[in-house]
Amino acid sequence: MMVSEITFKLNNFNEPEILEGVTANAKQLIRLLFLEKGIHRSAPTMGIDINKFRFMTMDEDSLATLKSEILTQCQTYLPELMVTEVDVMRTGQSSISIGFRLSQNTDIIIQLGQTVGDTQFTIVSN
Repeated sequence: MMVSEITFKLNNFNEPEILEGVTANAKQLIRLLFLEKGIHRSAPTMGIDINKFRFMTMDEDSLATLKSEILTQCQTYLPELMVTEVDVMRTGQSSISIGFRLSQNTDIIIQLGQTVGDTQFTIVSN
C-alpha cells in the first residue's frame, strides 16, 4: 500500500508538498513518537510522548517497556505501515535511536537528539 503524507511546505509550483513511500512512513512514525496521549479526542490513547523518555535513566527493563509500547502503538494506529519489529537504544545521555522494521524489507532508523530539531531519520531498504 502506498502511503502519502502532505506537509506544510510548498513545492516549486506553490502546491502543498506531498511525501510518498518510506519517507512518508518515517514522517508518520516521528509524529506518533512525539504525540502526547489525549491530544486526539477520537483516539485518546494514541501517542508515545517520547520527550518524557529523553532525559530518564533507562535500564534494560524500561527500554523493553518502551519498545513494546512503540510496537503496540504502531500496530494499533499505523497498521498500514506493517511494522514487524522495533529496537530502542540509548545512544547518548539524552539521545535515543529507534529502529523500525517494516514488512516490505525496509528499515527506518530515527535518531532523537537533545532537541526536537535534532531529530533525523535514515531509511535502509533491503
